[in-house]
Amino acid sequence: MVQTIQQLRLVVASPGDVQAEREIVTAVAAKIDHADLGVHLRVVRWETDSYPGFHPEGPQALIDPLLSIADADIMIGIFWKRFGKQTKSGETGTEHEINTAIEAWKKNKSPHIMLYFSTQAYAPKSKKETDQWGAVLAFKEKLEEDGQALFWNYADPSEFRKFLDEHLELYLKKQYGKKASDTTQAPAPVQAPSRHDWHPPSDAGKRGELSPCWFSLNSNFKTDGEGRWNKWGDLLVNLENAQNSDYVYLLPSRKSPQRLHEWKKLSQPQNIAEKKKIGEDFAKKFAGKRLPGFWFFKHIKAQNKERVQVYSPDYDDFLNAAANEPKTETQA
Repeated sequence: MVQTIQQLRLVVASPGDVQAEREIVTAVAAKIDHADLGVHLRVVRWETDSYPGFHPEGPQALIDPLLSIADADIMIGIFWKRFGKQTKSGETGTEHEINTAIEAWKKNKSPHIMLYFSTQAYAPKSKKETDQWGAVLAFKEKLEEDGQALFWNYADPSEFRKFLDEHLELYLKKQYGKKASDTTQAPAPVQAPSRHDWHPPSDAGKRGELSPCWFSLNSNFKTDGEGRWNKWGDLLVNLENAQNSDYVYLLPSRKSPQRLHEWKKLSQPQNIAEKKKIGEDFAKKFAGKRLPGFWFFKHIKAQNKERVQVYSPDYDDFLNAAANEPKTETQA
């Protein structure tokens, strides 16, 4: 039922005028993270992976260790009309990040670098804007002169999405897809059961029907999913073929021990502690594995948002087995 998946780091580098494209990278990576490839893409962006601080060399020196570009598997660089703000090194932040990736690639043939340039119409309104745009064009010309890079032009964000979707899938299939000689196939997710088989009957009307999915455990579930982990012992997960967000959690179904899924019983400290202990063991055993399950949306009225929740027969089986283990004298 499980399959080992490879975790890949994808770093995004760009000035601030292509924020829509930066968001598209995250969306496309989540969508393309599917069963055939056996990989999970972890998108790294300075605005989501850094935090405030001071450094004698300036902000870029704080960001560099967090992006860890030399250790990335893929770098995506995006430009339109801005080249970025100059750092103490004399380069702009984006220029520095892409040059770092190029140097790493020359040494190790990694990360794989994909550069995109927007050709969207634009009329500079000042010399400063003209200089920024000119710097982008100069950088592009330098890449052409060096003769080592194949970059891509796109007309607007929607075309960028189309190209990135195609290019990422082509690259990942070539590098990580199954070889023709590989006859082993991962089992397809089973047909989803009715929600009444898994949701508490009193709550089934508030929840959608279940849909098959593949997921993997988020190794940072204690920090990235701190609130739900601390309060309920829920594990944060990454979905392959469904919506990903900061609110995708693995929950016990009513097929698990009642004290570990029924909220009134689960509110008791000893039951939360038991669920968290079993959850840690489950996360350790299935780290880096690909699991089948069922997902659905639940609307959180008080917060006016949708939370994605996941059920897994493997998780329920694990909870049942652990909860039924005979306690030692010191545990009793």
